[in-house]
Amino acid sequence: MVCGTTIISGGTATTTAGSPIRMFTFTSATAGAAQHSAVSSTDRPTAACIPFRIPFIPFLPGFPRPCRNLLQSFPARPPWTTFGELYSCSGPDPRRAGSPCRPYRLKREIPLAGDFPPPTRGNRKTAVSAAGETYYNKQLMMKSSDPSRDPATQGRLKAGIRLKLVGFLLPAAFLLVIAMAWAVTRVSEETIRSDMLQRGVSVSRVVALSAGYSILSGDRLAMDSLAAETKNSAQDIEYVAIRDMSDSILAHNIIVERGKPFSPPLHVQRMGTLLETQVDDVIRWGRDMIEFTTPIFFAGKRIGTVSMAISKASLVAAQRDIRKSVAVTALVFLILALFGTLLLSSLITTPVEKLSFGVNELAGGVEFHPIPVRGQDELGELTRNFNRMAETILRQKDRLSRYATELEEAYVATVHVLGASIDARDPYTMGHSTRVSHLACGLGKRLGFSPEEISHLGKACLFHDVGKIRTPDEILLKEQRLSSREMGVMRRHPEDGAEILQVAPSLHRYIPVVRYHHEWYNGKGYPEGIRDSQIPIHAQVIAIADAYDAMTSSRPYRKARTADEAVGEILLFRGTQFSPNLTDVFVRMVTRHPPKEDHEWRQIRL
Repeated sequence: MVCGTTIISGGTATTTAGSPIRMFTFTSATAGAAQHSAVSSTDRPTAACIPFRIPFIPFLPGFPRPCRNLLQSFPARPPWTTFGELYSCSGPDPRRAGSPCRPYRLKREIPLAGDFPPPTRGNRKTAVSAAGETYYNKQLMMKSSDPSRDPATQGRLKAGIRLKLVGFLLPAAFLLVIAMAWAVTRVSEETIRSDMLQRGVSVSRVVALSAGYSILSGDRLAMDSLAAETKNSAQDIEYVAIRDMSDSILAHNIIVERGKPFSPPLHVQRMGTLLETQVDDVIRWGRDMIEFTTPIFFAGKRIGTVSMAISKASLVAAQRDIRKSVAVTALVFLILALFGTLLLSSLITTPVEKLSFGVNELAGGVEFHPIPVRGQDELGELTRNFNRMAETILRQKDRLSRYATELEEAYVATVHVLGASIDARDPYTMGHSTRVSHLACGLGKRLGFSPEEISHLGKACLFHDVGKIRTPDEILLKEQRLSSREMGVMRRHPEDGAEILQVAPSLHRYIPVVRYHHEWYNGKGYPEGIRDSQIPIHAQVIAIADAYDAMTSSRPYRKARTADEAVGEILLFRGTQFSPNLTDVFVRMVTRHPPKEDHEWRQIRL
């Protein structure tokens, strides 16, 4: 098998080992050649293909290995589903150029085996167009099967509330920390600068006050000692000079500068005046300095000037140190802000996530577990209210479930009563519907029907002849063979039954079976003359069971046939009236487990 366009033609089959399966035959059109293949539930996939499983077509054969991530299941509702081209691939989008997978087009729609379509939809024969294309993948089905386990839902929640909280709080915290760090740095730098200026002014004024008497007395030794001691009092003091009114240096911490005129600096930037001391930003001897110039007064008369400079490098170093300290502190605060924001968002979103998970559990029908209450705040109160609401909903759900069960039991009892009333009109067919139900359900089990499908199939058998209620007694109970006119009236009972079931919406699912259980595989049946896969699979199953029981039951105009004779007759009509594959499975079933005698079936209580 290779990838190609696959057409469903319908039917059932068995494995080579004899185990019955439920299958459909496919025509794989590749390079103009038609091939037919079937895969059973026990067959292993070949090296080229693996099975494709959906609820109403258990095994679609012939899917190639490049299309490995196969579609696992389709939704069971609505009962008729329009499928166009089906894609199955683990690689890129199969509708994109270069994809290893090609589309598989269904020739016609197939009725679901697990349910029956509403009569207004009928058995459609229209080909599926491109507008009916449906693209499925395994991940999509996993997510839709259980919303409470859906990681995308939780991912959207986390990416919603948590991302919003973090996205708002974290930038705000960062901006706040950065703004505070900038403000602290600015204030610290200004404080250090102000302290240095005040220290310089204070030292300069102390020297000016101490040098006044020495200038008047001409005590140069005292002035030299004052300049040297002031220079040695702090490492960042560059020089100390005492000048007379002619700007001649009277004393200097550098001995060679004594007696020289005081030279102006290369660069001067006035910084201001503080307590009669002039402060300048200067460059002297190739170094940046802050120079303080204070006049020397004695008895109210200016007699000289003190010039002192402090290295600007100490100010820059102090400011650099404070910047480093503030940066480290800001980094610590930023880290704490990050963790604090994440913790805060978690404290807020975790209860919300648990509430969302609880809502999904409650909505998804899975077992609900009360959400633990972690606090006494608004979220805790919301959680408590949600738990109370969930308990109320679950109690109401249990009540509704009990009511539905009681209604279903009443409905089933009505079905049994109606089936019994149908058989009671004809004493020769007493128990016919029940026997047909037994045979059809046995065949359904061998075809791999689910328990729910078998249950629907059994109920459908009780309705398959409901249209005979409208058939006149002179025709229904006639002991001779029917005329052509009477046969025409009798053959209206499938349509009459469909009209009767139309009145009750709860019975609509059984209308296709009632309407089409006398259709033939070759299209020569009634009432519409549809054929092979156009006939619902349940109607085909009931048709062969109905025919077998009719042949093995006595009629006024003939005796009952033996089981072997009935099997021979069914084999004679294999491929004409009955599906070949269904025929083979049914014959193996009745020959291995012969049906009960007629008197045993009459004892079955409806």
